[in-house]
Amino acid sequence: KPIVYYIDHTIPEKYRPYVKAGIEGWQTAFEAAGFKNAIVAKEAPADDPDYDPGDVRYSTIRWITSSEPSFGAIGPSRIDPRTGRPVQHQLASVSVLSDRAMSADAMSTAMMVLGPEEGLALAERMQVPAMFLLRSEDGIVERTTLNFKDRVVAARSGRWSPTGESSAAWRRRRTWPWRPPRTGSPSAAGSISSTSSSRM
Repeated sequence: KPIVYYIDHTIPEKYRPYVKAGIEGWQTAFEAAGFKNAIVAKEAPADDPDYDPGDVRYSTIRWITSSEPSFGAIGPSRIDPRTGRPVQHQLASVSVLSDRAMSADAMSTAMMVLGPEEGLALAERMQVPAMFLLRSEDGIVERTTLNFKDRVVAARSGRWSPTGESSAAWRRRRTWPWRPPRTGSPSAAGSISSTSSSRM
């Protein structure tokens, strides 16, 4: 019995043949594993009262134009606003340490778009603890900012904040984004959020 994906009526008709081809393109992989016609795409039934794209019995590809769908998930998309095109470089992932997840996410996304050279330069200039993973012929290469490993060590000992000052002082100041510390050394415990942005 084949795996069936239904093409929902929300997908514009002009795109449906391409969606069908994309789904059935996986037949090659299944055939290599010994399964012929293991995956097929069908139009969602228009007259079946039992059909519901939200029913787990039906694997359905839907067209959603909302940035806040009431179900499911949205995959990452990295578009360079300077060109309007998807980012294309050897950078596989950027992880940023922060005591605020939103800050880590924003900075890692910006650095992912900028690419390995500009992104690392930005992280160093703003003193953002960051780790960059780059694709190479030999596999994955790691590059970090000068303060990344120090921050990881400090975090393990409960003394970390993005600027190097105490986490309590950092939370009171709440400046955006990371600014150089004004006084003191790390003394209070802080939490860590690491956000990776990966090109698909």
